[in-house]
Parts: sequence; C-alpha cells; structure tokens
Amino acid sequence: MNEPLNPPDLPNPTSQEDAPRWTPLCASSDVAENRARAATLDGKQLVVWRDGEGGIHVWDDRCPHRGETLSDGVVAGGLIACASHGWRFDVNGQQIRLINSTQSARCDAKIHATVHDAHERNGYVWVRVPLARAAVVKDARASAASHHECA
Repeated sequence: MNEPLNPPDLPNPTSQEDAPRWTPLCASSDVAENRARAATLDGKQLVVWRDGEGGIHVWDDRCPHRGETLSDGVVAGGLIACASHGWRFDVNGQQIRLINSTQSARCDAKIHATVHDAHERNGYVWVRVPLARAAVVKDARASAASHHECA
C-alpha cells in the first residue's frame, strides 16, 4: 500500500489526500543540543533544533526579519537567534527580544517564525509540513532515505 507512514501515537491528519502527513525528517541523534541544523524535506528548507529542555522543533529555515537562514543561528536558553541581526524566537516562533535592545521583552506580536508540528518517535524526528499537492509523500520509507536530510 502506498499510504504515508505515520509514527505510533501520532494522529493521522484527515482523510484528505493533500493534507499534511507525518514524515520522518532525520535521525534524532542528528540534532544536538544548543545547535540549529539545516534540513530539507522535498526541496523545502527547514531548521531543526532543540530547546533548553531537549524538546524538538522544526521550522521554515527563514528568519521573518530579512529571510536569512535560522540554521546558521545560535541556540541558547531555549531560544533560537538569527545569526545576521540577532532576532530571537521562543519555542512557539514568537520574536522575543533583540540583542542589545532596550525595548520591552516582547518585541512585536505580529512577528513570528513559521513553525511546524514535530515529534520524536522510534529514533527519528517526524514533522508535519504542508507540501504542494504534487509533493505529498506517497512512500515515506523510500522518501526518508532519498529526499530528507539533516545537514
């Protein structure tokens, strides 16, 4: 059967064929603490990182400020910071504060990174990312070996 692979204990989205499905992105061991990693899922650039408690996060690899890659940034204190201008984001993708800023702790509630559902199961990071209809994974086992990688 060519159904997308779903990890145990994670719900299937809906019965719609083009709905986002849980897809293995990379091995859990590929994502070290205090380090952001670039990853690619069917051509979509993502960043994978762990918060201060070891929780896994997968986002679009793009800072909402000027589009720089977040995977080049710094992870510290449960936040990820863009390397270019120091914009920091919490685990929900909300901008928190600027480096050397005298502004309030919350900068702008409208500015946030694009966050995707992510979980760790069976030694893999699983992610649910909306993909174009043509890119819906039909055979996740084969795709995990050939299309998904952590840099």
